[in-house]
Amino acid sequence: MVKLFFVTYLFSWLVYNYFKLPLESLIFCIILTFMVQSFVMFIMLFLPDVQSIYLSLLDSKAKGLGDAESLWRLRQLGVTGWAVYDMAVNLLLAIFLIPACLSGCNVKITPFVWSFIFIILLFASILSARTAFIGFFIFSLISLWLLIFRRSLTGSKVWKIFNFFIFYLLLSIPVFMILYQSGSREVVFLFDWVLEIFSGFTSNGFETKSTNELAELYFVPSENTILFGDGKYIADTGGFYGGTDVGYLRVLLHFGLFGSLIFYFSYLLVFSRVASNFKKLISVESSAYFKAYVVFLFIVQFKGNVMVDSIPALSSIFIIFNYSNLVLKNGDY
Repeated sequence: MVKLFFVTYLFSWLVYNYFKLPLESLIFCIILTFMVQSFVMFIMLFLPDVQSIYLSLLDSKAKGLGDAESLWRLRQLGVTGWAVYDMAVNLLLAIFLIPACLSGCNVKITPFVWSFIFIILLFASILSARTAFIGFFIFSLISLWLLIFRRSLTGSKVWKIFNFFIFYLLLSIPVFMILYQSGSREVVFLFDWVLEIFSGFTSNGFETKSTNELAELYFVPSENTILFGDGKYIADTGGFYGGTDVGYLRVLLHFGLFGSLIFYFSYLLVFSRVASNFKKLISVESSAYFKAYVVFLFIVQFKGNVMVDSIPALSSIFIIFNYSNLVLKNGDY
């Protein structure tokens, strides 16, 4: 967190002093960065030869990289070479930042283009992890909340654009169903994997193999570890300390209860300031969507340590934090 703050402050200071971008323009640049990541993922998905060349440049024994010829190569996508839950968390940040650009007056883009951006980011995040469904559900809830309880705000383009999102999302379903009927083993594999949580609902409820395994990774540490932690994040023999990858437990094992509270409280200070700055510099809607994303972060922390692993998302938030503070400090708004 210390490194994040100082590096992003230097970056924000340089951008502010040399470009003087409005805050929503900077946010739009961040969204475009995640769009590039999404396009790289789709290129690797639909052009296996490109992916094979890219993977050949990586350490084949690196953590998480499997057989490039197996269907699990579909998870080996993107600039990082590996797309899992933290990649979904990163891409979903861009989705929750879209209302900030829509509410501002410095980014002039048609609703069709915004819908295209939304769909690309959403499907790329789903391709990364089914965690994306949680994020999209929260995004939908906050949009409905604005519609029902904030009527003074819902005449704005945020709700209109959300309708476009839904329209193009529904329009894309027949296209993907046609792809599913094509018999491509890659497409069938992806559909079965993504929809596992829904296909098993009638017999087992909303559960997947990965969520069942996740539940087994929680345990109660010793009292001393709970209070003060063991100061370990990686086991002496390598791998996860305590044999668990769940976020809250990994932080607890390392810091203990008191250290964990400081860890999360520090993040909350940054997040609350960003939400406040959004409200002052852009709109109430943009602040509401960002708060919803923070809720999503703390929910996903039950699965993995996104507060450490999701560096692109955290870096982007810290950049917005530092940049918006500079804008407010200099009264340039």
